[in-house]
Amino acid sequence: MRQRLNVARALMADPDVLLLDEPTRAVDPVHADDLRQFIRNELVGRYHKTVVFATNLLEEAWRLCDRVAVVNKGKLVALGPPSSLDAQLRRFFRFQITFDRVDDALLDRARGVSGLTIVKTTTDRNGVTLDVEIESSDRALSDFIGAVNGNGVVMRSLKSIEPQPVDVFRQVTTDTSNDAE
Repeated sequence: MRQRLNVARALMADPDVLLLDEPTRAVDPVHADDLRQFIRNELVGRYHKTVVFATNLLEEAWRLCDRVAVVNKGKLVALGPPSSLDAQLRRFFRFQITFDRVDDALLDRARGVSGLTIVKTTTDRNGVTLDVEIESSDRALSDFIGAVNGNGVVMRSLKSIEPQPVDVFRQVTTDTSNDAE
C-alpha cells in the first residue's frame, strides 16, 4: 500500500515525467504485477506520461520499458530498446542440441568448428544434449551441423536459447569497450 500511495502522491501534481525508484520493491507478486500494468497501460498508454523507472530487477525492466539504460559505476554503458540491446550485444548464439548418442569422434569434430564452445554435456533418457555457444557469424551454425552430421548420429532437437537480461547486463558491465555515446 505504501508503494501505491507513493505513486498516487506523485500523480497529484499531474507531472509529464514521473521518476519511480523501485516501485515494486517489497510488494507481493500479484500487486507488483498490478502496479506494472498500471504504469504501462494507464500512465504511459492512456495518460501519455513519461516514466523513468529505476530498478535492479532486470526482467522487469526488459518487460516493462521501451528503452533501457544500464549504468555502471556512474557511467552510461548501454542504452536502447531491450530487443535492440539483446541483438547488438550478442556476440554468440546459444543452442541446446540433443542427439541420440555422442561419441569422442563427434565431440572432436564439433570442437574443431571455429567459433564454437561446448558449454555443457548432459545425458538423460532422451539422449545426449550439448549446450553450445556459437559466435555470431554467417557460417558457424552450418559448419557445426556439417561437422556432426553423417556418422549415423540422429539429431533429435535443436533449440535456440535466447539471451537473458542478466547476460546483457553482465556483458556491458564487464566489458568497457561497450560504452554508450
